Amino acid sequence: MNFIEDGIQEALINNNQFINVQYYNPGFFRAIKPGIKGFKVNFTNNYFERVFNVRESSTAVSFKAEQILIQNITIKDSVISSFATLQSDRSQVSNIRFLNV
Repeated sequence: MNFIEDGIQEALINNNQFINVQYYNPGFFRAIKPGIKGFKVNFTNNYFERVFNVRESSTAVSFKAEQILIQNITIKDSVISSFATLQSDRSQVSNIRFLNV
Protein backbone atom coordinates (compact mmCIF):
# COMPACT_ATOMS: atom_id res chain seq x y z
CA MET A 1 0.00 0.00 0.00
CA ASN A 2 1.38 3.35 -1.00
CA PHE A 3 -0.27 6.51 0.29
CA ILE A 4 -0.29 10.01 -1.17
CA GLU A 5 1.61 12.83 0.48
CA ASP A 6 -1.45 15.02 1.26
CA GLY A 7 -3.97 14.44 4.01
CA ILE A 8 -4.31 12.20 7.02
CA GLN A 9 -4.48 8.45 6.45
CA GLU A 10 -4.55 5.34 8.59
CA ALA A 11 -3.80 1.72 7.68
CA LEU A 12 -5.40 -0.91 9.92
CA ILE A 13 -4.18 -4.51 9.56
CA ASN A 14 -5.78 -6.25 12.51
CA ASN A 15 -7.13 -9.65 13.60
CA ASN A 16 -5.88 -11.79 10.71
CA GLN A 17 -4.52 -15.32 10.27
CA PHE A 18 -2.02 -16.21 7.54
CA ILE A 19 -1.29 -19.92 7.17
CA ASN A 20 0.82 -21.75 4.54
CA VAL A 21 1.94 -18.61 2.72
CA GLN A 22 5.11 -17.92 0.76
CA TYR A 23 6.10 -14.30 0.09
CA TYR A 24 8.71 -12.50 -2.00
CA ASN A 25 10.18 -9.02 -2.32
CA PRO A 26 8.94 -6.40 -1.34
CA GLY A 27 7.53 -8.46 1.54
CA PHE A 28 4.24 -9.64 2.93
CA PHE A 29 2.88 -6.23 3.97
CA ARG A 30 4.14 -2.80 2.99
CA ALA A 31 2.50 0.51 3.99
CA ILE A 32 4.46 3.63 3.06
CA LYS A 33 3.79 7.35 2.90
CA PRO A 34 6.73 9.38 1.54
CA GLY A 35 6.59 12.27 4.03
CA ILE A 36 5.22 10.13 6.93
CA LYS A 37 3.35 13.08 8.54
CA GLY A 38 -0.33 12.39 9.10
CA PHE A 39 0.02 8.64 8.55
CA LYS A 40 -0.67 5.99 11.18
CA VAL A 41 -0.26 2.20 10.91
CA ASN A 42 -1.84 -0.30 13.32
CA PHE A 43 -0.66 -3.89 12.85
CA THR A 44 -2.20 -5.83 15.74
CA ASN A 45 -3.51 -9.28 16.70
CA ASN A 46 -2.10 -11.07 13.65
CA TYR A 47 -1.12 -14.75 13.49
CA PHE A 48 1.38 -16.23 11.00
CA GLU A 49 1.94 -19.98 10.68
CA ARG A 50 4.12 -21.75 8.10
CA VAL A 51 5.03 -18.49 6.36
CA PHE A 52 8.11 -18.81 4.15
CA ASN A 53 10.60 -16.64 2.34
CA VAL A 54 13.39 -18.92 1.17
CA ARG A 55 14.37 -17.41 -2.21
CA GLU A 56 15.57 -13.98 -1.15
CA SER A 57 16.21 -11.86 1.90
CA SER A 58 13.09 -9.74 2.25
CA THR A 59 11.50 -8.31 5.38
CA ALA A 60 8.00 -9.63 6.10
CA VAL A 61 6.51 -6.19 6.93
CA SER A 62 7.74 -2.67 6.08
CA PHE A 63 6.06 0.44 7.43
CA LYS A 64 6.93 4.11 6.95
CA ALA A 65 4.56 6.31 8.95
CA GLU A 66 4.44 9.01 11.62
CA GLN A 67 2.97 6.54 14.14
CA ILE A 68 3.31 2.75 14.08
CA LEU A 69 1.78 0.25 16.50
CA ILE A 70 2.78 -3.42 16.23
CA GLN A 71 1.22 -5.52 18.95
CA ASN A 72 0.16 -9.12 19.71
CA ILE A 73 1.85 -10.85 16.78
CA THR A 74 2.58 -14.59 16.67
CA ILE A 75 4.88 -16.17 14.08
CA LYS A 76 4.97 -19.97 14.28
CA ASP A 77 6.79 -22.69 12.29
CA SER A 78 8.02 -20.18 9.71
CA VAL A 79 11.17 -19.33 7.74
CA ILE A 80 11.73 -15.58 7.36
CA SER A 81 14.94 -13.54 7.09
CA SER A 82 13.62 -10.65 9.21
CA PHE A 83 10.21 -9.64 10.45
CA ALA A 84 9.86 -5.84 10.39
CA THR A 85 11.43 -2.68 9.03
CA LEU A 86 10.08 0.51 10.57
CA GLN A 87 10.65 4.18 9.80
CA SER A 88 8.69 6.41 12.15
CA ASP A 89 8.67 9.35 14.54
CA ARG A 90 6.80 7.26 17.14
CA SER A 91 6.68 3.47 17.20
CA GLN A 92 5.45 0.98 19.76
CA VAL A 93 6.21 -2.73 19.47
CA SER A 94 4.99 -5.21 22.08
CA ASN A 95 3.92 -8.82 22.63
CA ILE A 96 5.69 -10.41 19.66
CA ARG A 97 6.04 -14.21 19.85
CA PHE A 98 8.33 -16.29 17.63
CA LEU A 99 7.78 -20.06 17.89
CA ASN A 100 10.02 -22.41 15.87
CA VAL A 101 11.21 -19.67 13.52
